[in-house]
Amino acid sequence: KAYEHIGAEERGKVTAEVEAATAWLRGKMQEQAAKAKTEAAAVTSKELWARRDAVVAVCRPIMTKPKPAPPKPKEEPKKDDAAKDAPAGDSKDLPKSGSPEPAAPDAAPEGDKPPAAADAMDEALD
Repeated sequence: KAYEHIGAEERGKVTAEVEAATAWLRGKMQEQAAKAKTEAAAVTSKELWARRDAVVAVCRPIMTKPKPAPPKPKEEPKKDDAAKDAPAGDSKDLPKSGSPEPAAPDAAPEGDKPPAAADAMDEALD
């Protein structure tokens, strides 16, 4: 849900404020309906804007409250990290630059070789 991070108490404040504003507006509309067309309006635009601003002042801080960040997953040390933590004398297998040795030029990268199942499918289609 979009607003499940907002507590029931805060949602109740928003609901109460909106219901109060709606009731106020309905009352003003009934008041206006009872007046003759030549009489002054029951509500002015200034009053409407003031009421709107009051509702916004209460509701906006609650409704724009950001969701809490999800908890970060705990990362377990990887095997690569264990090699870095090893004492300096144990790095016989690594080249001096610290990077892995480049692959043989005639060897295709792993992503370029089609899987064996794909070969079997190609042969079946021929």
